[in-house]
Amino acid sequence: MLFAIEEFDAIHGDDIIGKAALLSNQAIGVIVVRATRVAEAAAGG
Repeated sequence: MLFAIEEFDAIHGDDIIGKAALLSNQAIGVIVVRATRVAEAAAGG
């Protein structure tokens, strides 16, 4: 994940809006994965 951010910086160093969008998308993905794991654990999965 960090490598992807560094690669993104190299390509779009001045694109602050794009960088923020990338970071927020990654954060949303982490939240979704965690919520899914919690739901599975609660269901006994």
